[in-house]
Amino acid sequence: MRARFQDSDRHFRIARRSLSVRRAGQALQREGFAVVVATSETYRDLIIEEGLCFAAIRPDVEEATARLGMDLGEIARRMSADDGFLFQRLIFPFLHEALSSFTR
Repeated sequence: MRARFQDSDRHFRIARRSLSVRRAGQALQREGFAVVVATSETYRDLIIEEGLCFAAIRPDVEEATARLGMDLGEIARRMSADDGFLFQRLIFPFLHEALSSFTR
């Protein structure tokens, strides 16, 4: 039986991921690199609060959930059950749109 994702689980995972991004970003900044985290608009405030630069890329979380007709918990379950799901349903279909964000 698979565990169901709860909001508290999601917030914990985001906080843990944010800590990893912050540590990596700050380590790179100490070495003189200009760090820009490119991710969903949903995470803008978390990234900026960590003192790192932010660039929004698509798909945004809300856009992806709407297009797939799934909530984040379902997307996470599908990704853990199917290695190809991330690439086939999220990355490849949105790749052109994501790259076009950088050329504007």
